[in-house]
Amino acid sequence: MLNQTSGSVAGSAGNNAAAATPPLPRCFCNWKSCRMWQKEFASTNHPLYNGVIKMKFWKDVPKSMALKSAVELTLRVPTEKREDWKPAPDDASREYCRFYVARHHYTPQLLEMYTQDRKAWDWSEPLGADEAKRLLHERTDPYYSEDEDSVDSDDARYVQTPNVPKDKVREASMRWKKELQVMHEQEAAAPAPAPVPPPPPPAVTKDHGASSSAQHGTATRAGSQHTQSTLATTVTELNHAMDSMSVSHPSPNAGHRPAMNDAPTAPPSSSSRRGGNGAAAPAPPPQPA
Repeated sequence: MLNQTSGSVAGSAGNNAAAATPPLPRCFCNWKSCRMWQKEFASTNHPLYNGVIKMKFWKDVPKSMALKSAVELTLRVPTEKREDWKPAPDDASREYCRFYVARHHYTPQLLEMYTQDRKAWDWSEPLGADEAKRLLHERTDPYYSEDEDSVDSDDARYVQTPNVPKDKVREASMRWKKELQVMHEQEAAAPAPAPVPPPPPPAVTKDHGASSSAQHGTATRAGSQHTQSTLATTVTELNHAMDSMSVSHPSPNAGHRPAMNDAPTAPPSSSSRRGGNGAAAPAPPPQPA
């Protein structure tokens, strides 16, 4: 049951990731291996071959139509894609057509120029003779205009045709796999990074220690003085209480306080209260009326 739940959670996460990632557009060429190479370069995030080039052709622009014709003939684009014209959103009298071309149909040199500023790169703009020789696999499609009489002139220009052959793409795929393998081996052989030691405790200066000791000593002396003052106040209050009790309840001998060294007075003996012979003393005679 747990395995089934884990599998369903993993499948749900995979579906969510697939839904979040936009699908890879399919190239308009007729190569059987093109889609395989597209996915391979996309999954490994190739710096140049990952993705497609979105081309937009305008029917009323000669340079744009020259590029569209070269792409159709070189990559053998299906007829339904060639004739998929749409009216312009801001001008219904103009029509445009879109093509998707996998990047691996172009040379790395041209793709490096393109990736530097993709928005500014114009695929419809023909390349000069020297530039085309450097950036294109082969100069197969010269661009003719009213100002150009001969292709052999110094001003000859060439259409940016995606004419890299299949064997070159296959070689690029094999080289990329080897580069990935080397990178993985280097990462596995690399030593693990050393743990970062904890930061040292803040240093305590001598002045700070002396100041702390002085503050501690002052606080101790202040506490001792407070304790002595409290004890003196308590004793004073106790004496006042004793004196108050003495005034409220005076003793018979309040006027005479015997000294601590005075001997106690002995009570009278029975013989002194009786006669000398031990008999009781006679009562005094009654007084006359």
